[in-house]
Amino acid sequence: MKIDLYQINENPVSTMRIVPGSKARDWMDKTPYKFAYRCLPLSMANCTGWDVFAPCDFVVSWNGEPGLEDVQINYADDQMTFGGCSFGCGILTMHTGYIIKTDSAWDIMCSGPVNNGIPWASPLTGIIETSWLNFTFTINWQINKPGTYTFDSRHPVARLTPLPHTYDDIETSMQMLSDDKKIKAEYEIWSRDRSKKIQDMENTFATNSDTGQVKLGVPKTHWEKTYYTGKDKYGNHVPGHNIKREFPPFKKED
Repeated sequence: MKIDLYQINENPVSTMRIVPGSKARDWMDKTPYKFAYRCLPLSMANCTGWDVFAPCDFVVSWNGEPGLEDVQINYADDQMTFGGCSFGCGILTMHTGYIIKTDSAWDIMCSGPVNNGIPWASPLTGIIETSWLNFTFTINWQINKPGTYTFDSRHPVARLTPLPHTYDDIETSMQMLSDDKKIKAEYEIWSRDRSKKIQDMENTFATNSDTGQVKLGVPKTHWEKTYYTGKDKYGNHVPGHNIKREFPPFKKED
């Protein structure tokens, strides 16, 4: 897969910055022992795709009315022009300053920052057929309630993620767990182990003493690492298991 990024303006004042997604989150750093990073699916989602950043801080105001003029933007840098209101109804629209092209097998999903929201607005998600698109698409946020809010340019305004253009080969089914003895047995082993771990943790912190395999002051004993290390409940390594994902930066071609 190849993704081409075309910067529209030669000397872009209002062009946004697009960089590979980062695993780090401020709120995850603040959890006890940074335990949120123990959730591998969370961390993998954090770094899948590219984050889009506004070129400066800006203040957006909405008076609660549906008109285009009822959303106002003021920029920290007066030269900026990347935002506006194209749809009304308190929807903030932003322009990246790029055209993105992919081959016919891939589209781009433009969504909000992954696991990194803000309290005053909700990001809208769109899927763009970037193989043939020869114009720009927009980033859109629905402001949750009337007011005046500041958007910090250190916080992403969007996440760009490649998606397959078609899903024609997907097959689905639904059945009872009891119908598959192997999957049922594996789940029961996991469930027993997980219940024991939770009980040990509760006893350890309730009595302030070590219980079972859970040790006070040793965070790595507080959680199972079978999924993180890619092991099934029998201790076998799962082929192709990923614990990190890195997307390449966009570099100017010579």
